[in-house]
Amino acid sequence: MYAILLGILSFSLKNIGYVFQKKGVNRVAVKRLSSGISRGIADYLSTGIWVTGIILPFFGGVLLAVAYGLGPVSMIMPFTATGFVVLVLFFRFYLGEKVTRIEWTAIALILSGTVMITLFAGRVREMHVTPEALIGKMTETGALLFLAIPNIICLPCSLVSHRRSHRYGGTIYALSAGIAGGTSLIFQKPFAAGILKRCGGSEIPVIPIVVCGLMFILLSILAVIILNVAYKYGRGIHIAPIYTVFQILLPTGGGIVIFEEWHELSMTEILIQAGGILLILAAAGILSGFNEKRIEKIGEGGKQ
Repeated sequence: MYAILLGILSFSLKNIGYVFQKKGVNRVAVKRLSSGISRGIADYLSTGIWVTGIILPFFGGVLLAVAYGLGPVSMIMPFTATGFVVLVLFFRFYLGEKVTRIEWTAIALILSGTVMITLFAGRVREMHVTPEALIGKMTETGALLFLAIPNIICLPCSLVSHRRSHRYGGTIYALSAGIAGGTSLIFQKPFAAGILKRCGGSEIPVIPIVVCGLMFILLSILAVIILNVAYKYGRGIHIAPIYTVFQILLPTGGGIVIFEEWHELSMTEILIQAGGILLILAAAGILSGFNEKRIEKIGEGGKQ
């Protein structure tokens, strides 16, 4: 229960922080910036709302790491879509924007999906995954294919799209960013568990923790870079839903395939869990698109 609450709070902070970053960038943009990188950095650091937008996602990432150390990934990640509900309410009550019927429908779908998932929450096996266990899993065919195939397909496609300026470049980059980001979160699970166990006095080897930590950091950085390139090729309202869905889908699938968290579920329970996840993913894509549209309006307002 604590893991799910931390996961929801994590993505709520990340989403709200993204809005604050956008507003902060717009405030800096309307100023007359002095030349020079150092002065430009000073302008951003002196903008309180931008600094807040950086701090909130950082704390969100810390909370998600703790959540991963406490519970199964296949339970935590679908619930993080509730963070979009918090963001919609943030737009409604903080920024005074109207919530559309489609958004209320998406919120209802997320809530319905969470109910379906929680029906058998006690049956989902909580895996206390260690870094060395994940590295051992990497040698198994199923886990290796799950991690390798999406990255092997999408990353080269991104390079080809970049060279040829493909018309669907934004979509391809969004897929690649979502896959890289989702894969990074799979490595974050054993990394966080290893850190927590080391802090608790367990004698866990350091090298596997470092390997998982490096993979998490490198893939996270790669995802951010690719996502920013995607925004140059296409509109955020098209990019954000694709990125969001795959960032949730990959870790959830990793919990099922690699960490075997559904091993004890019956076929009926699996179908209900899968149905709940599909509802959440569909609704998360809808809300992500609408929220990105609002953020674009914030950007347009700041430039005027």
